Amino acid sequence: NGAQYKMVASGSATHTETGAASADVVLFELPAGAVITDLHTHITTVYDGTTPTLQVEVLNLDGTDLTSAIVLDTDVDAATLGRTSVTATAAATTVPTIVTAKNNAADSTAGAFTVDVEYYVQGRSNENTG
Repeated sequence: NGAQYKMVASGSATHTETGAASADVVLFELPAGAVITDLHTHITTVYDGTTPTLQVEVLNLDGTDLTSAIVLDTDVDAATLGRTSVTATAAATTVPTIVTAKNNAADSTAGAFTVDVEYYVQGRSNENTG
């Protein structure tokens, strides 16, 4: 019994994968019932475009945005190195969802980032108890 420990899903991409002013790039999938508690975007290589931003979203598997309570539409300044934490409204998903990111700068030639999503799954006990 008891609540499941929080878990972290992580995905990375580079400018080669996101391109310039790209469409959404799938980073990873979250399981059904996931409750998102935090999201971090870590810029590991600066995007060098005129107005570089990364947009991170949580989407249904068909690509549509989830309800506004758990969509994480956040423009993260990609012009500086560092880690940005995004406040997320916790809400359970009923089906698997995907976490995507896109580069909104049309003239970037370099850049890389990692996205970490902290979550737990409702109704599941901790699987690592011994």
